[in-house]
Amino acid sequence: MGPRSIPMKLLIAAFLLTALPLAAGAGDAPVSVTERVPVIVELFTSEGCSSCPPADAYLRELHANQPVDGVEVLALSEHVDYWNRLGWKDPFSDADFSKRQSWYSTHWPTRVYTPQMVVDGVHEAVGTDPAAIAAVVREAGRRPKGRVRIASALNESGVGLRIEAHGLPASAGAIVRVAIVEDGLESQVPHGENKGMTLRHDGVVRRLAEAGATGSRAKTFEGGASLELDPSWNRDRLRAVVFVQEPGTRRILAAGHAPLTAAE
Repeated sequence: MGPRSIPMKLLIAAFLLTALPLAAGAGDAPVSVTERVPVIVELFTSEGCSSCPPADAYLRELHANQPVDGVEVLALSEHVDYWNRLGWKDPFSDADFSKRQSWYSTHWPTRVYTPQMVVDGVHEAVGTDPAAIAAVVREAGRRPKGRVRIASALNESGVGLRIEAHGLPASAGAIVRVAIVEDGLESQVPHGENKGMTLRHDGVVRRLAEAGATGSRAKTFEGGASLELDPSWNRDRLRAVVFVQEPGTRRILAAGHAPLTAAE
């Protein structure tokens, strides 16, 4: 599955960010065993699915409380669109997330379903099974990971990002993906299986794009991206999650996140 690519003119603008200071804590070495290891947890969910609210709540708990020792969960709530015909059109849904879930499903014997959590691209579990999810998150935190550093500069129409990744594990080449996520979202659902409920979400993916690629066996990546932001999104609640993913295995080699900050 290929997320929306970033137009070339926006990529060129992004490289103007090279003077931005990057977040501290990254060098050429992989993540230290004394640090929390970033682990990507993707939840495929829908406001039209009656089984999904408990999974949404658990993802919020993972994001807010970080209950797995040694791991920093980077929560991505990806709302699929195939429930939209069943009484309620999820305002956060996008066909790209349905396609991404299908892209994952080719690696597992399970069918596409909600709520499904995918951990670091290589493990999946039912989103309402906290014990199973915590176990695979803990396991993912033991694997070697590279470091990701991000600098951002908000402007009137969007955000520019400078991205560096170091200490990447050996791979056949990987895609650098950027997710713009929004926390603290809430919906009143008047129709469908969750009729009458107030649903709350963190980590809702508003945009998912590709910022570049690494070569075979590459240990580093340097690049940039420029993304438009919808005026309806609350900029104070937006952050960027960047992850380096090997497309063949779906394995995530490195990940990081940063708030979006205004250009000085």
